[in-house]
Amino acid sequence: MSEEMNKNSKETDIREFVEKTPRESIKKRASRARHNYAKKNMRSSYQAFLENRQVIALLAYAFFVLLFVLAGTILCKNPVVWVCVLAVIETLLAACFHNLPVWFHAVVLTAEIICGAWFGQILFAAVMACLYLAALIVLRFVRQGE
Repeated sequence: MSEEMNKNSKETDIREFVEKTPRESIKKRASRARHNYAKKNMRSSYQAFLENRQVIALLAYAFFVLLFVLAGTILCKNPVVWVCVLAVIETLLAACFHNLPVWFHAVVLTAEIICGAWFGQILFAAVMACLYLAALIVLRFVRQGE
């Protein structure tokens, strides 16, 4: 019996609270609560994004590839398709060779610079070498996070 009385008293308390408070304030409180909840979730998603180094590294590499393509087409006056194909080749080379010793990377970079000098595109070869190094650094960040 005492449980029923407690239950009934709780229900009457709730009814009295709802009847005494105007409807607008309840709607405003609910709206404010939804707004605060959304704000809190947005903050936590930004923090989670900023804490994820892998995603930031990949976005930085995508930005660097875009700069590489623009530099190759505008500064070095090379066709866009050729520059994009070389960007993909550099990325694939870095992905295939990222576990090899440092001296091998030095050989690859030296070969790129020599080929650039051979064809009169030293600036473009230097940009390609920077792209290769950036890909290696990004792969290091991505592998480190796993």
